[in-house]
Amino acid sequence: MNEYISILDKKFRNEDEIKNELSATIERISEKKKLAYNNKWITNQAIKNRVSYDDICIEIDNELNLLKKYVIAFRKYLEKEQIIVCTNCRQKIRVKEFNIEVKVTCPKCDSILRLLKGALGSIKVTLIEEKEKRSSNSESHDTDFSIENSFKILGILPTSSFEEIRKAYRVHIAKYHPDKVSHLGEEFRNLAEHKTKEINIAFSFLKSNYE
Repeated sequence: MNEYISILDKKFRNEDEIKNELSATIERISEKKKLAYNNKWITNQAIKNRVSYDDICIEIDNELNLLKKYVIAFRKYLEKEQIIVCTNCRQKIRVKEFNIEVKVTCPKCDSILRLLKGALGSIKVTLIEEKEKRSSNSESHDTDFSIENSFKILGILPTSSFEEIRKAYRVHIAKYHPDKVSHLGEEFRNLAEHKTKEINIAFSFLKSNYE
């Protein structure tokens, strides 16, 4: 769904254009549904294009599914979360719709921010409490890296051999590589980076117990 929303960002200049396209897409869906039940039209199209009746039905279904995905994307775009910037570390943060005032915690530096919505929908960001950015050492202690938990992080049993541990490590480190989610934004990339750090620490912890 993110790829569809990304397309909307590039294709349309403002929300009014999105709303107009949403209405037009809903109308196209209505028209396609009518065609889906028009046996005569489907038969004529099959003859005209020298394909089977079922091929035309499948084509209509595929077009309907695509249009429905765009409708969902349009609505998500119009209801999308706003992005604010942490005044302490400049981290971009997605925030859900709120009425007048709300407090949020920056996922990067843990600073507490007060968000105040203005009359025209603008958001004023004020730093309430500043906290130092976590170091790599402190991050390593966020998770209990016992032997049992390290096996759990790698998704294997405590009876696994070192070769099985190494294989699980390679699979997980490839699965959660930050580059795979970078197109989804900084928040997802940060989560992936934190996950890969956990995987690396868990593997190092188990490796030291096998040496």
